[in-house]
Amino acid sequence: MIVAVGTVSILIVQLALDRARHRKLVALAREWRMHYARDDRFNLAPRVAERLALPGSADVRIVDLIYGSEHGTRRYVFSAHYTRGVVRWKHREKCVASLAEDKEQWSGLIVAPKELSVVEQYREVGRSQKPEARSE
Repeated sequence: MIVAVGTVSILIVQLALDRARHRKLVALAREWRMHYARDDRFNLAPRVAERLALPGSADVRIVDLIYGSEHGTRRYVFSAHYTRGVVRWKHREKCVASLAEDKEQWSGLIVAPKELSVVEQYREVGRSQKPEARSE
């Protein structure tokens, strides 16, 4: 009985934290005059997978996507979840990152420092996305 109550309590706390994070990201998207989506509407995962600087990163999933257009450039700020490791132990990791697209040219992947809170990571990569830094 105690285990069941503990499990339900943890679930409720996790749902409350997820809802608070969601609200903060929606507010951030509005502040930037952009849009928010919980999923990868633009199939960014393959683009992100090829740009991750970690050997053995696989099974990339994009969540909490903030996207929009400004001056002909499409910007994407998101959380990337991926599996890291080639042999033995594999670990699921995540990072907040940003990409931009300008006439079929994609920018490099900008990854936020992990020591910041999630919302601050979004702010950091949102600020550092420079329109003139395009490659590929």
